Amino acid sequence: MIRTTFLAMLMAITPMAWATVYKCDAGSGKVEYQATPCAKAPGTKETTLKSSPAAAAPATDQRTKGRQCTGKEMSMDFANIPLAVAFNIIADFSGNRLTLSPAVTGSAAVRYTCTAWDAIASDLGARHGLVTRVENGVIDVRPR
Repeated sequence: MIRTTFLAMLMAITPMAWATVYKCDAGSGKVEYQATPCAKAPGTKETTLKSSPAAAAPATDQRTKGRQCTGKEMSMDFANIPLAVAFNIIADFSGNRLTLSPAVTGSAAVRYTCTAWDAIASDLGARHGLVTRVENGVIDVRPR
């Protein structure tokens, strides 16, 4: 039964709906999510996360280029990324689980540099008419 459900879900997703988001972990606590492969530096681990082809290559922000993020700050820079994927990236980075309402649809331009992950989640939700709550290790995202 579980396999059948899983296969039905896979068939509902069109093959054109997938591309790659790269999670680059420099080992020093610095983690970046980007649409291009990670730089091949010693100690850098690359993980691929699924996204949509609309997640274009990130633009660089010259004002904060080279700034080191501290604590639980993250950087995200995508020209057009589905909201569900953006919230999945935030959940992955923060180590929380994500409950996302099926009514959360659409995409957004996302550009944050060295910003706390919870501030990104709140801002992204507010900009798109969503309520974002973090409780007991779960990020809950629903329409207002």
